[in-house]
Amino acid sequence: MWEFKSGNTFGATAFTSYGAFWLSYAAFVWFFAANLKSEDAAGAIGTYLLVWGIFTFYMWIATLKRARPVMIVFLLLWITFLVLAIGEYQANRSITQIGGYLGILTAIAAWYASARTIINDAWAGRSCPADPIRRRHTGGRSQAGDRSQRRLRFPVGRRAVSGRAAAIRVPCCPP
Repeated sequence: MWEFKSGNTFGATAFTSYGAFWLSYAAFVWFFAANLKSEDAAGAIGTYLLVWGIFTFYMWIATLKRARPVMIVFLLLWITFLVLAIGEYQANRSITQIGGYLGILTAIAAWYASARTIINDAWAGRSCPADPIRRRHTGGRSQAGDRSQRRLRFPVGRRAVSGRAAAIRVPCCPP
């Protein structure tokens, strides 16, 4: 819910929705699917997982402009939901087991994405790369553009001082 307050609609939607998923999935399996015949229950659970897969797909589309680890988490989660739904529809334990392994890969990717966010925030930089598999070659320029051309703002007392990165002097701080 803090994500709503900070203006992060994507984070608020993701955390609220997937929290609700686990609560509703447990209630669905215990109270609804338990009263159905096994073949009907498998189809109902498969449909439930497929619907969450569709939701996860459009959440994945929203991550294409975000950090790569978050995009990978939602891609793996989408594939996990699809494989689990197919496993339920086919009543195939092997497919469901593959879906479980994909869920474990999704969890590992989510742990990396969350650790990256926490560590980079604590160290005020980029300690954990966004793309651990390969580095992007940018021809000597940063991905955000030439750092000397970006405008920076530093708080000084109650006023903010702004200017070019190469020309900033913060008077309140010793060198």
